[in-house]
Amino acid sequence: KEDPGESDEDKRVRKEERKGRKILKKEQETIVWKKKKAEEDARIAEVERAEAEEAVRMDAAKKVIKKEKKRKFKKACKAKRELKRELKRARKGDGGGGDSDSDSVSGSGSSGRDSGSSSSSSEGSDSSSGRGSGSDSDSSDDSDTGTGGSSSSSSDSESGNAGRG
Repeated sequence: KEDPGESDEDKRVRKEERKGRKILKKEQETIVWKKKKAEEDARIAEVERAEAEEAVRMDAAKKVIKKEKKRKFKKACKAKRELKRELKRARKGDGGGGDSDSDSVSGSGSSGRDSGSSSSSSEGSDSSSGRGSGSDSDSSDDSDTGTGGSSSSSSDSESGNAGRG
């Protein structure tokens, strides 16, 4: 391998060149390794970011679903309370004849009660004794039946007269 005519100076220069090439190769390998590592880290960071975004979306969706369930539950509770009120009014107004039945079926409040009682037949004559109007005024704690007592009382007696005649 060695040239016998080569001087020590030439040997030293060749050795330095080999050493330099080795160092350059090592540096290039390090650069390539760092580049690959950076790419891998970027991929991992992107996956983690996507997972975090998905988690945020899932949390938001869960909150929306929870709010929707809560809204439906409140709506159902309100409907149940209203139904109980209507049934209570119907029970209180048993002496009132047909008006309480039409009220619980239609669920339209005092206007339905007034029209129902004025259109009732001879059953309305039973309520002209005053019991029907008294029960209506007792249930005036709800805002929709506040004036229902006096108006249904007069219409009860009118319908009672109409039923007799």
